Amino acid sequence: MHALFSLMLLGILSLGSPMGGVAQGPPQGAPQGRSGPPNELTRQQMLRRIQGQFQAQMARELQLDSEQQALLAEVLRDYAASRGEILPRRMQVEREIRRTLSQPGSEDEARRLIIEARTLREREAALRVQEEERLLEFLQPSQVLRLQFLRDQFGNRIRSLGGGPNGDIMFGPGRGGSPGN
Repeated sequence: MHALFSLMLLGILSLGSPMGGVAQGPPQGAPQGRSGPPNELTRQQMLRRIQGQFQAQMARELQLDSEQQALLAEVLRDYAASRGEILPRRMQVEREIRRTLSQPGSEDEARRLIIEARTLREREAALRVQEEERLLEFLQPSQVLRLQFLRDQFGNRIRSLGGGPNGDIMFGPGRGGSPGN
């Protein structure tokens, strides 16, 4: 069951606003412990607490049997990987947009960014539709709606812990979502 919820967390964190820093944690080779800002450990503890609350809420509200849990884990794993391929580019486009807005560039550059952002949103929307169709193969429509509601609610709670301009959770210098990072 724990693996299911870890996958769910990854799936949720790959949705919505860029929150890649949450799922990644400290960079590879970085010292462990309280090497970052004073609030870093507190944020991580809060994330774990919220994840635990989310796991309990999922178990209670979706009432999945073991077969459904396994199928859900598989679907979330498949689509988290697909979203994970899109997320870095979306974050890069968002940084380029912020840079363009703070230092106006050419109209051609603005048009290129609009088209690229739209294309990425369309790809994400198509993935969500595909994921919903797979979920509906083994979950009731009301369970899929509940799952989506829980994911959105969970994502909002995670973002509310953030400190960056987009609600990104920042684990130290250069790891958040602020412009110029």
